[in-house]
Amino acid sequence: MIFVTGDTHRSDLFCLRVFCDNHPELTKSDYVIIAGDFGGVWAKDTLESDLKQFSDLPVTVLFVDGNHENFDLINAYHVET
Repeated sequence: MIFVTGDTHRSDLFCLRVFCDNHPELTKSDYVIIAGDFGGVWAKDTLESDLKQFSDLPVTVLFVDGNHENFDLINAYHVET
């Protein structure tokens, strides 16, 4: 399955956990796409722990950046094709 949401601003991680808890059949083969304003890439010093919270979910989380992101941090990463 593919699910799409947006404007999570990382604070809605709780809602994603509740969603996953209510759908125990979900696996890493299921995708949640956060379409804008993900907020998970915000502070360099907490980035690993911030993103781990999403990788610990039973689904695969993907995101599209929005206007409320830390673009300085995002743009500091190497682009791969």
